[in-house]
Amino acid sequence: MASQSTQELKCNQLFDVPHVTAVLTGGGSGIGLMITQALIANGARVYVVDRRKDALDTVTRLYDTGPGEMRTQELSPYCTLGCYPADGSLAGSDLVGLD
Repeated sequence: MASQSTQELKCNQLFDVPHVTAVLTGGGSGIGLMITQALIANGARVYVVDRRKDALDTVTRLYDTGPGEMRTQELSPYCTLGCYPADGSLAGSDLVGLD
């Protein structure tokens, strides 16, 4: 029989991510935004990449509330696959521990 307690179903038990660093493309809207919110709410460091600066500004203003960290990077609409290398140059030298 299942327990009546739901403590083990809390996000901090199921989705423990303070050690995670993620880069989300298209994180300014839709599913990418929901993933961004979930990771930030659970302590991850998230780099949000989008082509629309206005979307990035809105995401930062509304959702950069912690406990995780959010950084944003506008992506040129003319950028092709591999435009930003995963070696840390995406958002500067603090892109450490990319998962």
